Amino acid sequence: MSPVRSAVAAHTDEGLERALERSVFSDDSDAVQQLEARIAAAEAVSGRRKAINSAFRRAPGADRTAKLAALLASGQISSEEALAIAHHFEICHWEDRPFPTYSLSNLRTAIARDRRRLEEVRTRSQCTEAADRDGLHVERLPDGRCRVTFAQKPNREVLGALRAAGYRWGQGSWTGPAEKLPAGLDC
Repeated sequence: MSPVRSAVAAHTDEGLERALERSVFSDDSDAVQQLEARIAAAEAVSGRRKAINSAFRRAPGADRTAKLAALLASGQISSEEALAIAHHFEICHWEDRPFPTYSLSNLRTAIARDRRRLEEVRTRSQCTEAADRDGLHVERLPDGRCRVTFAQKPNREVLGALRAAGYRWGQGSWTGPAEKLPAGLDC
């Protein structure tokens, strides 16, 4: 393998390892706790960024450098934060605030996505726990569908009946129209 290809392969492996370290898999035993921690950390970052933007807007000074120096002198930001913000202003000379609107919007979107995922993981774990306890968990959903979760993989006849009734497999359960639920699986 050429030196360039081996360098690219090593870089790709490192990137993949970093991505896997940050990932939360739905079947992890502590997925709920990991997602809650990730949401809390992102909310803290968002709150800090909003506070810095607000303080920057109110800071005395005619230009960005003076406002940044005033924030640093007052102790509202650390020297590391000041350096990072100064670097941001150097690269993005048109920006008028330390953290642009899009960065806060992206962060809020990530928080909302993690909250939706947290609810999905909680729902899935509740269904799985109920199925493990009872062998089968059937739940009527508000939209007129049914969710069927099995503790063990059912036999082919049951799976065929679910497919024929329009049920689809996803997120650990079979979901389909409640009125077409096969006999023997009461909702």
